[in-house]
Amino acid sequence: MMKNKTIQFSLIFGLLVLLISACAPAAGNSADAQSGGGSGEDLQAADGVVWQLVEYGPEGAMQPVLADTQVTLKFDFSQHTLGGSAGCNSYSGEFDLSGSSLTTGPIMSTMMACLQDGVMEQEQAVSGLLDTLSGYQLSGDQLVLIAEGGQLIFTRQ
Repeated sequence: MMKNKTIQFSLIFGLLVLLISACAPAAGNSADAQSGGGSGEDLQAADGVVWQLVEYGPEGAMQPVLADTQVTLKFDFSQHTLGGSAGCNSYSGEFDLSGSSLTTGPIMSTMMACLQDGVMEQEQAVSGLLDTLSGYQLSGDQLVLIAEGGQLIFTRQ
């Protein structure tokens, strides 16, 4: 009788150990490993940080931000929103972050006429990239947003 209880206990204990180990994350599958490459920093740690755009566009044809304009970006993780200045107009929208995947809903913008040459074109290009985000890479003071038509490279302000 005692031998049967010992066998039952051993079986139950073994199954419990298997169940617990099956629920543990696999090696290399931590949140850091999923956060978009680079140094694997978590974008949520940058909540409330103001980022300044340095350059944007398709790889191999990146454009610097126009002189005398500041294009900024700020995430609000509690509201799942982002926003900033596009150089002349302000913009905002919602975002979804899952691992290294970063997507946005439609980006809304104010519609002031911008008189400086090239500013409207810059705003349209930046907005178009923000509308098609698919991921990010965060490394130190640099944030790269990856979009269908290129990327946006920001530095921490």
